[in-house]
Amino acid sequence: MKKKASSVVSVCHCEHHPWLSASLTQNSKIEKFLGKVHKNRQELPQYYRLNGAVFLIGVDTFKKARTFIGKNTYAYVMPTARSVDIDNSLDFEFAELLAQKQSRKY
Repeated sequence: MKKKASSVVSVCHCEHHPWLSASLTQNSKIEKFLGKVHKNRQELPQYYRLNGAVFLIGVDTFKKARTFIGKNTYAYVMPTARSVDIDNSLDFEFAELLAQKQSRKY
């Protein structure tokens, strides 16, 4: 299906539902949760997060908007297993483990 997108960004399912998140005060008191949760986690609506793998946008569009995500942005949904964000050595080890597991399949 062809779309007239101004940009495309890659996303994956959120590992933890955002409604089950809260901010804490400086002394660790829970202020409020993001949503009113009266359902099992499995019954909550599906949320997605940016995974940082793909950001596609025209140069002129980006210069004008100064952001990758605008009114006409579409998502490229990727599997969570291919959406590893490497910020530290533990993340890197996890990514290596997934890559080794994937290479054994072929």
